[in-house]
Amino acid sequence: MKYLYICVGLFLVTLFFYACNFNSTNYNIEDDKIDAEAITNSFYKHIKEKNYDQASLLFGLKFYKTTTEEQLKLFLQQLNNNFGNYKSNELLKWNTSDTKGTNNGKEYVLKYKVVYDKFTATETISLELENNVVKIVGYNVDSFVQKQ
Repeated sequence: MKYLYICVGLFLVTLFFYACNFNSTNYNIEDDKIDAEAITNSFYKHIKEKNYDQASLLFGLKFYKTTTEEQLKLFLQQLNNNFGNYKSNELLKWNTSDTKGTNNGKEYVLKYKVVYDKFTATETISLELENNVVKIVGYNVDSFVQKQ
């Protein structure tokens, strides 16, 4: 009987450790922001040049699970048609997280004020580390204000 209690106890301890995740997360590291900005700067450079093929290469597999490459390119073309040519951007807010442990990963969120010929938009770009390369996984034009 004592043997049974020991076996059940060892099983429960093993189950407990198997179910646990051990992670350590660091937030808002300046070097991570720099890595993310390198990608977003490249993205806006391609938008300015209307090179949507190159811009689409900056997006990761997670993004393409919900949106096709053709849908993205069409969206970027329509954004240019409706908002006008890209002029500039200003970083408003940024957040990064770097998780080490059971669930390794890096996430970045950058929010920009983006000026186009006809409109000024607030755009949020979400990025993640994918196979050791920072990729865009979310692109959202949150709001816009028509220029006077």
